Amino acid sequence: LSATMIDLSRVDVPGLYKSIFADQGDLTCQNETNAFGGCTIGGSGSVNAGLFFQPPRSDFDNFFPTGWKSCDVAPAIARAYARTPSTQVYSEDGEFYLQSGYDVARKWLVEASGYSLVDLNDQADQKTKVFGRPIFAYEDGQRGGPVTTYLETALQRSNFALQMNTRVKGILRNGDTATGVSIDINGAKGILRLADSGRVILSAGALQSPQLLW
Repeated sequence: LSATMIDLSRVDVPGLYKSIFADQGDLTCQNETNAFGGCTIGGSGSVNAGLFFQPPRSDFDNFFPTGWKSCDVAPAIARAYARTPSTQVYSEDGEFYLQSGYDVARKWLVEASGYSLVDLNDQADQKTKVFGRPIFAYEDGQRGGPVTTYLETALQRSNFALQMNTRVKGILRNGDTATGVSIDINGAKGILRLADSGRVILSAGALQSPQLLW
């Protein structure tokens, strides 16, 4: 192992993803929810497989309400991909390894069954009878995502503080106005009060964000 590799955790190395299932440790929310989710920096994006597929425009146009159609969200999607790129090339050296499964599937689907060989993100609107390599939020052979992009930028701000080993227990409110959050830091309970113009942004996932509101 190189000195760089020794400094990496199993969260950083995509090939060690399955080890999180075998020994979740304190990476997941196993004591909080009856579902596999991340309770570490980066949330589920730090413990899942890192798949980063672009949906077709028809998903937004057929199933989303006015204001959330494909033309409405396209600029935000472009900004997200510019900040956190997706890739179908996973290794640091740009080479593909252990390709027997991919080669067999491509031969069966593309050559024998007539599926189109596509880049699943660059040709996101093509979702019928297509085949391509999986798309991941990886960069230079390591896990990417918000922790390696947005968080790194935030840490440089003078008005940003990262508090680890902390669980938010609920939102304190005066009517429908948030006034703070109740927290648990390593078993010690506390309260964080908001400034008059302060805001609370919930980003605890599909299960725990509603749980905080309830």
